Amino acid sequence: MFCTNCGSKIEEGACFCGNCGCRIAGSAADAGYEQYPAQPQNVAYPQQNVQYPLEAPVAPQRSSFASFLTERRQIGRAMVPTFAIILAAMLAAAGTAYALCKVYQVFVAPALEQKNEPAGEYQGGSNKETVSAENEKAHEAYDGIIDVYRQFGELCDEMGAESGDDESTEKLENPLAGQSYIGPYAYNKSTGPEYFEAYYLEKDLDGDGTDELFIAQEYSYREGVRDSFSLVNFYYFEDGKAKSIYDNIGDGMATATLSKDGFLIMGEWQAIELCDSGKIALRTRQDRYSASYYFDYAGGKMSLTDALQLNCDDSSDEEDSYKVMSIENGKKQSDQTIVGWQSAGAMRDEFDARYQALSENSKLLASHDWAKIE
Repeated sequence: MFCTNCGSKIEEGACFCGNCGCRIAGSAADAGYEQYPAQPQNVAYPQQNVQYPLEAPVAPQRSSFASFLTERRQIGRAMVPTFAIILAAMLAAAGTAYALCKVYQVFVAPALEQKNEPAGEYQGGSNKETVSAENEKAHEAYDGIIDVYRQFGELCDEMGAESGDDESTEKLENPLAGQSYIGPYAYNKSTGPEYFEAYYLEKDLDGDGTDELFIAQEYSYREGVRDSFSLVNFYYFEDGKAKSIYDNIGDGMATATLSKDGFLIMGEWQAIELCDSGKIALRTRQDRYSASYYFDYAGGKMSLTDALQLNCDDSSDEEDSYKVMSIENGKKQSDQTIVGWQSAGAMRDEFDARYQALSENSKLLASHDWAKIE
């Protein structure tokens, strides 16, 4: 049996089609009902285009300049804590570094310096005070030396140039009695008092806390015009008194010649220079005599290490011959004879070339700290 509507096979006695659901004609379910035509399959129904109202588009909001500034301020306020934290961290780091630096300067550095100082007379907690007291004693001794130069200069100015009588000589020697050799200034001042003046400078040369005394000579042929300015004496404090660099050559008249072991210091021209290798040079020249002396100076101690002296040897059969005396590394060498002043001068120049004057020597002479002895 088949459905009259869709043609599907249906079972016997069924009242409805199992496929399309139509009532089966002649079945028990069909009795007493009005027959309606079955709804055809695959019928196209017209679609209804229903128009639903749409929401109105929302116009984008434009920010004003004031709103922009407000927004920037809000961002800035948000960043302030971050900058504050960074700044605080930097300040904290700087403060810590400064504190560590002060701790090093106040506690660590002095301890290291004290540890590295050689054991000696001034070692200990009161080292600074002891050195200061020693320096005060040195300055008292230097005051006495400066006063000798002052007295001598005043006498020379009073007596005038080239006062050769016995009375004048005695007057000039009185202030020099018992004093160290005061160098070429005394010789020059006694022969040309209006041309030569003395200056002094107190300065710690070797860094031991005790000053040394430098004496310079100014030569002015015309008043107010300095023709030369050279270092002519050097004093240091040893064994409770002021000593001159000349004292390391020997004892002699304060204004004339010093001698020791045949070495001489004499001449109108004498000059002192600070040289490399920590040496102090003393050079003196006059006529056919020439000498160069080199000293080591450290810790208030002076020692002659090298020297070369050329002196005319009248006893030699050779004309224009010179006796050569020398010291090297503190040891006296065998004497030599050299002929000709030119050859002798070349030997001296080669010897002096070992030690060159430091730039500090020029700086020392150019210093504005020199005081005139008057």
